[in-house]
Amino acid sequence: MRPHDGVRGPAGLFFAVESGSYSRMDDKIRHKIAAEVPRLKKNKAFLEAVIAVCALAANADDEINYPERLRIDELITKEPALSAFDSVKANDLLESYIHDLRNKGEEAKRALYDKVHGMADDPEKARTLICLAYLVITADHEIRELEKREFERLCGVLRLESDEIWSELGA
Repeated sequence: MRPHDGVRGPAGLFFAVESGSYSRMDDKIRHKIAAEVPRLKKNKAFLEAVIAVCALAANADDEINYPERLRIDELITKEPALSAFDSVKANDLLESYIHDLRNKGEEAKRALYDKVHGMADDPEKARTLICLAYLVITADHEIRELEKREFERLCGVLRLESDEIWSELGA
């Protein structure tokens, strides 16, 4: 399975996938997100959920490859809503979650799913998280069965219909 050239996310967010890297979002949406940056900066739970989704998606097949890690770094630094967070703190958090996944296994997964589940009541945040998961999973332009299952699991945690989302994202 190969991803399409772009992903239309929540509120019209457009994540273009070109040569395996994040490229742009609609200007109108950038301004909307920019207005939300002060609120997002203070939302530690959202940052934790973002990084948890990225770690879980990247680790779906029990390995985090270079394209997946690069995609996460690009999202943290180039996605306006995420660049509101301190990238050093976000990367430290990511390293901590990856370490826990490797050393604590299922216990770490449950803790990360709990962080993600905390955003399930906010449809826009839930859809943003699942779009981020999709971008991480498709970073190497190949969707493995374990990655698809993780995507479906994350949809369930966020109370989103996986078939509908999967179809919407063009997978």
